[in-house]
Amino acid sequence: MNFLYRLSYYLFGFIIGMFFLMFFFSGKKTSCNYFPSKRVKNDLLKKQIIIPNHLKQEFVFLNDSILYSQISIGEIIFSESNVNENDTCNTYRLELNESKKIYQIDIKNCPENIFLKSYNFN
Repeated sequence: MNFLYRLSYYLFGFIIGMFFLMFFFSGKKTSCNYFPSKRVKNDLLKKQIIIPNHLKQEFVFLNDSILYSQISIGEIIFSESNVNENDTCNTYRLELNESKKIYQIDIKNCPENIFLKSYNFN
């Protein structure tokens, strides 16, 4: 079998495989998050944020959209986070360097919601 026949068989199988993949994954919101920080951010962004009243009074500008943008831009510091396999709610520390300020955000990730524990900037 010469090279052109092998190449045509390969391309035929490749095209059929691509059609199967397009059929199975069409309409689904699939994403490839291989790194732990990306997976945690993706999980946090899917849930509703609950901000305690004392933080709403202290930081008047703080709302859901600001926190969602800071979560998506920020970096999760696992060494300062409290991740426990036995506990259903894990606490994550996010750091964000923006406009000469360093934001430190502690978020408690529970199965239904996420709770803002602390919000600090220097």
